[in-house]
Amino acid sequence: RMDADMEQAYTRKRLKYLIPEIKAVFHSMDTSGDGSLSLDELESKIAELQENKQMLPREVRAILDPDKVADLEAIFDFLDGDGSRTISEEEFVEGICQLAFTHVPIETTQMLQMLKQQRFRFDQLL
Repeated sequence: RMDADMEQAYTRKRLKYLIPEIKAVFHSMDTSGDGSLSLDELESKIAELQENKQMLPREVRAILDPDKVADLEAIFDFLDGDGSRTISEEEFVEGICQLAFTHVPIETTQMLQMLKQQRFRFDQLL
């Protein structure tokens, strides 16, 4: 039990530092300045961000590493929680934090997100 408590304390402490860093990454990627990211913005800025690795927290670097991201569109869809085809700052921060601190494989997380989106679309049909 103590290990779990210590891990939660570490995660909370790390998030306190990490959230402003993730927001800064979001704003550097938002080239249009409209407060949201399109897939094109994500694709065009991801390689540039990786060139400046020292500026990225390791959790963000691991998620947005172009050499490790097999399907950038799948990551985009995961981060796009409401299915609007744009990622808000809140969606970006929540999604990156979830991916950074989860012990669930990204593929499982993506499947759960797709189910959530399908449920949302189904509810809209009713």
